[in-house]
Amino acid sequence: MTDCVSKPHKLLITIVDKGKGSDLVAKTKQAGCQGGTIIPGLGTRMESAGSFFGFTFDPEKDIIFSLVEEEMAYKMLHRINDEASLDEPGQGIAFLLDVSKAAGIAHLLNQAE
Repeated sequence: MTDCVSKPHKLLITIVDKGKGSDLVAKTKQAGCQGGTIIPGLGTRMESAGSFFGFTFDPEKDIIFSLVEEEMAYKMLHRINDEASLDEPGQGIAFLLDVSKAAGIAHLLNQAE
């Protein structure tokens, strides 16, 4: 396999309540991100599932994977933090992982030429 990434990339992973993922992907696309993949997930804090004073707590989550160029990774992380109010407890989490190689991103390589 050849090295398929012309620039260093990071994987931005965001976990938020179900239904919030599409909006976050749209907002990061406005800021320059190429897109993202949303998969359903289930939180493990089951003790909060059920209802409390008539409010239902749903442990279902949207997990968003976005491959971003390293130079814009922190900008995207800050954008997600602001848009999803991650500084507030219980709103979700976002983090970056290093990507050493990636395949299947020909559309990104074509843009770089």
